[in-house]
Amino acid sequence: MVAGWNAKLIVEAWWRGGVVSTSIGLAVTNWHTQARHVCVVPDELSRLKYMEATMHEAGISPEVMVGEVGEVMEGIPEVDFLVVEYRQKDLFARKKMNYPLSLLFN
Repeated sequence: MVAGWNAKLIVEAWWRGGVVSTSIGLAVTNWHTQARHVCVVPDELSRLKYMEATMHEAGISPEVMVGEVGEVMEGIPEVDFLVVEYRQKDLFARKKMNYPLSLLFN
């Protein structure tokens, strides 16, 4: 498992129109590790689309936080693993966040 067996908090940054296959994979990881899975989305419409897609595709319902990813991340302590869509990588470089990071090339 890419996040490791000891992961307690896994965060993914999702954008409207993104794939949910990563979320499904993270849900499997969370099931094995009992980790908390948080998805950060930019707005309420994205939250609704994400919840609809994850429930329809896999019957999962991770915790969702709405807001600009960098700002939301500042309020989430001790992230063990962070999944970010490649187009958002510069945000994390500017913020100098120090998390184990996976960039998605979709």
